[in-house]
Amino acid sequence: QSSVVYFADFIFYNLANESSLLTRNAKIEYDNNILEGDEIFSNWQSNMIESAYTNNVYPMITKGQAEPMIGDYMKFDLTTKKGYIEKGRSLVDVGVFKGENFMQKNDDELYIHSSSFSSCNLEHPHYYFASKKMKVINNDKIISKPMTVFIQDFPIAYVPFAIFPNSEKKRQSGLIMPSFGHSSNRGTYIRDFGFYVAPNDFMDLDFLIDFYDLKYIEFKSNLRYNKMYGKNWYNYKYNGSLQIKKYRIDLLDEINDFNYLSDSDSTNSQSIIYFKHNQSFDPTQKVIIDYEYKSDRNVENEIDIKEILNQNLVSNFSYSKSWQNGTSLIIGYNEFKKLDIPEIDDFNNQSINYKHYSGGITYNMPSKKIFGNGDKWYHNLYLSYNMIYKSNRKDYYKVLSNNQSS
Repeated sequence: QSSVVYFADFIFYNLANESSLLTRNAKIEYDNNILEGDEIFSNWQSNMIESAYTNNVYPMITKGQAEPMIGDYMKFDLTTKKGYIEKGRSLVDVGVFKGENFMQKNDDELYIHSSSFSSCNLEHPHYYFASKKMKVINNDKIISKPMTVFIQDFPIAYVPFAIFPNSEKKRQSGLIMPSFGHSSNRGTYIRDFGFYVAPNDFMDLDFLIDFYDLKYIEFKSNLRYNKMYGKNWYNYKYNGSLQIKKYRIDLLDEINDFNYLSDSDSTNSQSIIYFKHNQSFDPTQKVIIDYEYKSDRNVENEIDIKEILNQNLVSNFSYSKSWQNGTSLIIGYNEFKKLDIPEIDDFNNQSINYKHYSGGITYNMPSKKIFGNGDKWYHNLYLSYNMIYKSNRKDYYKVLSNNQSS
């Protein structure tokens, strides 16, 4: 149904078999597809074209503006638009992918057997993601199952399936490519390996893993949501996030083998969870929640300078309501605790522990005339009311070493 245009330095025709052999700078253009190679064979009875690695030139096929695919051998059916590639490789948004066999089902779907991914474009990459089966959906995504992560041909992680983005869209679900390296005291590492999910325009989620083979494994996740002006009071307007800032399993100082990460006697764990929620029930009332949880105060192995400097636990809650006459009500609660000072049970020498809890209610009624409008003197009498209630609690203590009194 489409025209076939072909070029080459030399073209040999076999009229009896209705075939052609194109050699030297051979090219065939068909339905927005371009096949190039040093040698291309065409059978016009079966509408099959073939090209193989010849004279140090790999056959290459390009569709539209997409990145080309290269392989040792290619075969395509011009009628069904199905094709086959041996030992193929190509470049996509996430990096280079390779495979033993490529099967082109149609213009939008490509199946790869014994495939691998890597953002390293070396012939033998330092790291890669391997999969037995892979499906590439044009301008959408790449699905692989299962998938194994290799570093220098050594498998370090396995997942039953993975989804890579393969679209021109700026916001898309898929795998997040990690960074790799080596630390003198923490070993070989993978940082920020995970996936991103955007199910709709109002919510997204990311999940990340950091792994140091001599020290720890850490999980991080962030769920974000934002809804503007729903139809009901409970979804009128809200936004917020639930963030696992850190869930980390550390090897003890004397252990430097990641095989012990599953042994509770050889590890300790830390976690930081943060929840933030702002919600308006209508234009006159709203709730603000900021809650943070930290499991302990151990920062010895911390590499984030912000976490090292911020060892305070702060949580807030507030509810506010306003009326058209200017009256307002605010109910609030605040909790503060210093985490970089040891608990009294864990530290026998001189120390100070500090905690602070506070709650309050504020009610304000603006000034208004008591007896309404008029020319009499008592019409200039005003009444206003303001109430503030606060409840505070402070816990602090100091312990002196030796036998001194406390």
